Amino acid sequence: MDTLKTAIYLIPTDELTLTDQRTFREAALAAGERMARDQIASGGDYIARPPQNIADFGCALDQWNTAPLLAVGTPYSVFQAIAAPVLGNRQVVVWYKIGIETAPPPVSLVTFQEGAAGRTTFAVIDLEQVYAKQQTEGYLTEPIVYPNGSQMLINAICRIFTGVFCRLQLGGFVIEPVGPQISG
Repeated sequence: MDTLKTAIYLIPTDELTLTDQRTFREAALAAGERMARDQIASGGDYIARPPQNIADFGCALDQWNTAPLLAVGTPYSVFQAIAAPVLGNRQVVVWYKIGIETAPPPVSLVTFQEGAAGRTTFAVIDLEQVYAKQQTEGYLTEPIVYPNGSQMLINAICRIFTGVFCRLQLGGFVIEPVGPQISG
């Protein structure tokens, strides 16, 4: 029998208990660790840490900013001017939350794709339901995991011309083996 599946969507934080929020983070960690163990190495210890914009993705600033929003309907990378950063061969990234700091919210969607041209779409997240509740963040119903060596194309779609950047934070983890650069 065929089953109906729902696409990944955003749940406003005010609809979640602290236990729910912890459950979403733990599910993200588990999904990231499974992929790391499958893709990188089956043995050894791993560490999960918050992503660092400069060190992990090559951004100019250690902030979650898009490029200046100059055209409505246009996608802008959440990694500033870096269109699609490439993960290291020993890194997996998992995303579980989206927060927006810019008011009024100038973007309407966030797309999670893999590859420079977005050959694989993991999710298209509508931010309007968060804005309607006057919330600034929400949790993804399922974590989005990028495998090692993949090219992350994560864009925010402009809905209001502002001429300035949008602060759109992603909650997630970089998962990598404990080794010479990261100790556990």
